[in-house]
Amino acid sequence: MSKDAHFSSEFEAAEMHRRSHHEQWKERLASFALAIVIGMGLVAFYNWRRVIPDQLALGAAVQVKPAFWNGMPVNGRRVDDYPEVFPPKRYKPGDDLWVWLGNSQMHSINQLQEHDEVAVAHASRIMNFPVFGLSIPNASLRENLAVTGWAFSKAKPQWVIVPVVFYMFRMYDLRTGFHEIYDDAAKKSLAATSIGADMAKEIEKLGSEENRDAQGTSRLGFSLQTWSEEKLSALVSSHSQVWRDRDQAYAAVMNDLYTSRHWFMGIRSDTKRPMIPARLEANMQALSALIDLAKKNGARVLVYVAPIRWDVEPPYMLDQYFSWKKDLEAACARDGASFVDLDRLIPDNLWGTVSDQVDFMHFQGKGHEILANRVTQEIRKIEASGQAE
Repeated sequence: MSKDAHFSSEFEAAEMHRRSHHEQWKERLASFALAIVIGMGLVAFYNWRRVIPDQLALGAAVQVKPAFWNGMPVNGRRVDDYPEVFPPKRYKPGDDLWVWLGNSQMHSINQLQEHDEVAVAHASRIMNFPVFGLSIPNASLRENLAVTGWAFSKAKPQWVIVPVVFYMFRMYDLRTGFHEIYDDAAKKSLAATSIGADMAKEIEKLGSEENRDAQGTSRLGFSLQTWSEEKLSALVSSHSQVWRDRDQAYAAVMNDLYTSRHWFMGIRSDTKRPMIPARLEANMQALSALIDLAKKNGARVLVYVAPIRWDVEPPYMLDQYFSWKKDLEAACARDGASFVDLDRLIPDNLWGTVSDQVDFMHFQGKGHEILANRVTQEIRKIEASGQAE
C-alpha cells in the first residue's frame, strides 16, 4: 500500500489522523447516541399508535364483527384463519353449506350496536344451515378465485356468492398468506381451470420467495439461520410486547406514509380513480374461472354488484362504472352464473356519517340484515324457477 506523501512515515500519518480527528469522535458518538434516542422514541410512539393491519382501512366508526350460527363461527376474515374455521364443525359431505366471498364489507359494521350481526350470520339464521363468509380486506377477484379453489378442496358448498366492487378491479397481486394455507389438494382444486393453474404456480412461488435472503439465494430446505432467527424471535416475543406487536407498529408507520402521500397529492376517499385496463381484464378473467371452477364442483354461483352509498357520488368514473356493470352482467350470462345489481340496496341513512373522508363501503347493522334477506331471496327465487342448473 502506497504511503501518504504528506507524512514522513506511516506511523506519523496514523498519529496525525488520531490527533486531528479526536474532537470528531466526540461529535460522532453524540450523534450516534442522539440517533438511538430518536429511534427508541419513534419505536415507543408507533408502538403506542399500533393498529391491527386488517383493520387499518376500516376507519374509527367501523368494527370487525365475528359471526356465529348455532355456536359455530361462520366467518373468516384473514387467509391464515381459514383452516381453523372452515369447513364449519359438524360439517359432513352432502350437508347444506353456502360460501359467501367478499371484502371487509362482509365482516365489518359501521357504528356497531350491541345486537348487530353481519350478513352471513343473518343468512345462516334464515336458511338454518351455515352460510359461511370467506372474506379478505380489499379482496380482488383474483384472490376470490384463490379462496374458492381452496374452499372446494375442503368442502362442497352448493352455492358460491360473489360480491363484486368496481374499485377492487384495480387490485391484482395475491397476498403472501395464500401459500401458507395451500396444500397439494388446494393446488389441484385451483388448477382445474387454466387461469387457476397459473395462479397455483403463482401461489407456490410466493412461498419460495419468502425463503430468499437479501442476495436472492433460495432456501428451499432447512436453514440454520432461518431456524435460529425464528427461535430467537419467538423468545423475544414471549418477553417483549413491543417486539411481539411490531407488525402493528409497522402498519401504523405505513399508514402515516400512505396518508401523507394522499395529503400531498390531494387524494381523498371521494377522489375518482380511473380503471387500470390490464387489471380489470385479469379480474374479469378470474371471475370467469371462478364460475367455471364452481360448475366443475357442482355448485351454483350468484354474482352481485356490492352495495355502495349514493348520497355522496361514488369515487368512480360513472361512465366506466355503468359500462362495466353491463359487461359484468353479460359475462355472467355467458358463463352460466346468476347476476343481480345491488349497488343501491342500502338506504342512505344506514351508512356512516359524512365527513372529510367518506366511507363508501361499510354500512350499519340493519344494512347487513337487508343484504342477507335480499341475497337469500334471490337464491330461493332462482332455485324455485329452476335457473342456474
